[in-house]
Amino acid sequence: MFHTGLWLAGRWYAKQHDLTFSHLLLLGGAVLVGTFSCEIFSSGGYYLFSGKFEPSLSEFAGRLVQYYPSYLGSAAFYVTLAAMIHSIIAGVQRLNGWQLKAH
Repeated sequence: MFHTGLWLAGRWYAKQHDLTFSHLLLLGGAVLVGTFSCEIFSSGGYYLFSGKFEPSLSEFAGRLVQYYPSYLGSAAFYVTLAAMIHSIIAGVQRLNGWQLKAH
């Protein structure tokens, strides 16, 4: 449930996707928005409902600043890896005249 924001960001980007360099900015924006919403709901839910913390907005913001960069870095690594693989496959297809058919 908490990863719905990430999924929705991916679905939005899929409709915008194009194999151009300028669309990397859209991909980056989708990754930022998706991971941020996922982090807010996931960590926020744990923070509020686990009973291990005395909830305060300032403390949660501090924890978000502490942990979100590493979470974003992990997501960026996997998205970059997938984008590179996708670009290689698309380039090989273009060179060989292949085309995958969408079902």
